[in-house]
Amino acid sequence: MTIILIMKRPNLYDRLKVTAIITMIIDHLWYTFFPEISWLRLVGRIAFPIFLFLVGFNWNYKWRRDLLWYAIAVQIPIFILWYGFHYRQPTLDILFGIIIWRIIVWLVDYGLKIADWKSNFLNTLYLILFTIILLILNPYLMKVLDYWSFVILFPILGYLFSKYYKHWIFNLLYSIFIFAVFLWFTQWVFNFDLTYFVVLIIFFLLLLCIFFILWQGNRFLPVGEKFDKIIIRISKKALYIYVFHLLLFGVIKIIMLVT
Repeated sequence: MTIILIMKRPNLYDRLKVTAIITMIIDHLWYTFFPEISWLRLVGRIAFPIFLFLVGFNWNYKWRRDLLWYAIAVQIPIFILWYGFHYRQPTLDILFGIIIWRIIVWLVDYGLKIADWKSNFLNTLYLILFTIILLILNPYLMKVLDYWSFVILFPILGYLFSKYYKHWIFNLLYSIFIFAVFLWFTQWVFNFDLTYFVVLIIFFLLLLCIFFILWQGNRFLPVGEKFDKIIIRISKKALYIYVFHLLLFGVIKIIMLVT
């Protein structure tokens, strides 16, 4: 007999995704239209770790052709803004990072089947070596990918929480390490003052705690029927919201620069 478990929604996964969407839009508003409002830049640092952690937590490696087309679509205004107006670096959007991640997890789980024919010790060693290589390559990836090597490292973190949930000590240590290195690089890039830097540390510590709560169980978190429907709808349409708002902001920015 097969037992089908239906996860009640909205749950913690949905709420995290909605939080990421809101903070992401705030970040892009800052970057595109309001670079003088510094606190928008700070709030925006929350979006990326949540999004990419959830990508790994879902550990879906099925090929989606539409994901590639969406990645190409959002890249077009980025290239136009750079080559036409020298506005922002023409690095690849995180959707390309997600595609790379899906290829990696497919190789590990399906192609190479590392988890089936190697010991936990060797798997851990491979992960540590792979992480070190990504961090060494980080200065070079910064010129190519948005969020550099962390576009792969945070999905790895989510993947560990989802699939290797019994190894909580290693997951905790690995999480602290990834967040600490990401904090260092974020501070190096944005050069926040002391107050903002402390707030950023608090943000990241809260995220780490929330990720461990999600690891313990994807809790059902209702607040009311109307709000629940909104949260679920936003969560389900996250990819479309991401693509639409980037295209919209890009077109508006191009018009502003032209006029």
